[in-house]
Amino acid sequence: MQRKYAIGFAFKLLGTLLCFTNASAGNSKPNVIILIADDMGIGDLSCYGGEVVKTRNLDKIAKEGLKFNRMYSMSSDTGTMAAIISGMYPVRKGLGKGSLGWSSFWSLAQSGGLSAEDPNIASLYASHSMKYQAVFMGRWDLGAGSQGQHLPGSTGFVSFYGTPMSHSPGCSSDTMFRFTDWDFFLLLLRQNQIVIASVALACILPRLFGIKREVSLILLIVMGGLSLVILRMYCWMGPLSPSSCVLYRDNVISEQPYQDEKMTQRITLEAVNYLKYRRSNTFFLMVSYLQPKYPAFSSEHFKNKSRIGPYYDAVLEIDWSVGKILQTLEKEGISNETAVIFLSDNGPQLIDIFTGNIIHSSMTGQKILHRGKQKIRLKGGKGSFYEGGIHIPAMMRWPGHINPGTETNVVTSVLDIFPTVIDISGIKKKYQFHKFDGESLVSLFENPKQNADAIHSTLFHIDDLTKPGSDWAVTAGDMKVHFTDSTLEKNSKSQRIPLIYNITTDPGETVALSVKDHAGLLYNIQLDMARSNLMAGGSDTSKTSQFDEIPYPWNVPCARSNFLFCHKKLDHKENFNSLFP
Repeated sequence: MQRKYAIGFAFKLLGTLLCFTNASAGNSKPNVIILIADDMGIGDLSCYGGEVVKTRNLDKIAKEGLKFNRMYSMSSDTGTMAAIISGMYPVRKGLGKGSLGWSSFWSLAQSGGLSAEDPNIASLYASHSMKYQAVFMGRWDLGAGSQGQHLPGSTGFVSFYGTPMSHSPGCSSDTMFRFTDWDFFLLLLRQNQIVIASVALACILPRLFGIKREVSLILLIVMGGLSLVILRMYCWMGPLSPSSCVLYRDNVISEQPYQDEKMTQRITLEAVNYLKYRRSNTFFLMVSYLQPKYPAFSSEHFKNKSRIGPYYDAVLEIDWSVGKILQTLEKEGISNETAVIFLSDNGPQLIDIFTGNIIHSSMTGQKILHRGKQKIRLKGGKGSFYEGGIHIPAMMRWPGHINPGTETNVVTSVLDIFPTVIDISGIKKKYQFHKFDGESLVSLFENPKQNADAIHSTLFHIDDLTKPGSDWAVTAGDMKVHFTDSTLEKNSKSQRIPLIYNITTDPGETVALSVKDHAGLLYNIQLDMARSNLMAGGSDTSKTSQFDEIPYPWNVPCARSNFLFCHKKLDHKENFNSLFP
């Protein structure tokens, strides 16, 4: 009898040890969820001292994990997404500002995008059998391709539900902020550029070639008409066309144009259902929101909820969505086995890039750094290398590995996401040849109180591929240096004058320090930049920008086309009741 009990006890003990071992193994190879807001300011979250609205669910991630006080993004939507996916500076992929001035993909008709051959987070998971799944939901911003070859489903993700481009005024359902390709076309006509060019050519060519007046008039009409057609087609292919507002499920169009006010609920429902009915023990999930980017939108449940404006209604809806995802992790019993990262892709957008108008404060975020009772207004906004443009909110929770309520002032970057995921995933490093510009952040889990330059001795901010020596900046520990072309009053020649700031004592970048006193710093930065091969024309950068590629109208994905307008409604009814019990 005693022997029987002893054998039974031994089996129970063995079972307990196996369960413990499996739990430990599962926890050492966690699921990973990355949540990305669009153009959210660091002063908008209450965990960063924001006082406008309470972001309780995002605060929960910071309270239960690690908050990054000096996380930097790239200067554009595409740039940041590329850095997260690849762990490399976007200019190495030709995803830098070109001669046309664009710093993100501006047309679905462009053929460029993230290459399926380039190693990325998703392809890393895909290379390790189907028990690892990579799923993408939300805005992509890394190109589509004429056959969808650059969409997530073609670059390693097993499924995709979302949009290929960011939200634009052409996608807005609010008539107050809606600005379509027709409006842009008329705006350009009012500027008379097309008329002046046509008249000038029609007047000059006849004199050069001795053409009669009647022929000259015909030529004027033909050239003017042709110019109008080309301009109209250009406007239609751009981000302001409703045809660019495409909702995909995998590589199939579900809705065109999409209903913006439903997008966050749709993405949230997809994420919650995936977590409930997933077929993989280990997963990598990216949720990239279309909010709170200008023009901000929200569902009926959140309109006017902030009592401030559309932007903060959108912030509250993102916070709600994050809360639903966290609750689902708890209900599914996988919260402790899942690392959750939240960040913004840029600082707040301040100027409408199409009209040049200043965006009203109700439609944009706060670039305010809170230090206790002190409120420091950051300089610049989205598109600039000043703190207001690239200093973003970011936090990470991983129970059992990151101590709750910790924060770090170490300089970190969106480039570090990929190396960190590799480090914590336990996946064998297949891509040994893949050179990262980012670094793993795992060392900060144990010791977040390191020196500011513990991860990056120099962190470069550069996005221009048009010429060597274009404007750029670099963060080196406590210091930030801007290299920009300026013309001195006493010298007509353009000279590069570095502007040096101490970000620890002067995060608003208000008082430039003496160049003479920081000669050693400047020398080391220039040396590191030369080694990095990041300047235009360097051996590790593309010489041309993918954003300069000529778009072709027939590449625009079109479900069903009327003239200059593609249209498709959802073929099923939607029900979000499960999200609002």
